[in-house]
Amino acid sequence: MKRALVTGGAGLIGSHVADLLRQEGWWVRSDENFIEGDVCDSATLRAALDGIDLIFHQAAYGGYMPEIAKYVAVNSFGTAQMLEMIREEKLPIRKVIVASSQAVYSEGAGRCPSNSAVAIG
Repeated sequence: MKRALVTGGAGLIGSHVADLLRQEGWWVRSDENFIEGDVCDSATLRAALDGIDLIFHQAAYGGYMPEIAKYVAVNSFGTAQMLEMIREEKLPIRKVIVASSQAVYSEGAGRCPSNSAVAIG
């Protein structure tokens, strides 16, 4: 059986990813059924990675204003620590799918080709 880790599995997107994987026959480790912790905590992260084939990395601190340092610490450091741990320990994880940051989306008015003006953000 394929084994997936969904970080941020109790969140909006992560919980839907976990549900879909279970429907497709995957064994899923996520915040909602196994581990509740911080991706910046190396012991928690290492325990979560044990026996995993694939990672859907959805754990994040949302909203970069006004806590910019916390946003960077969780989202950048947490991800970097996970990738380093996989590399340094030569863990047999075959793939890591990383969620995009909300910062890549534009804010304000936009134009949709089929529905004219739309609000973004």
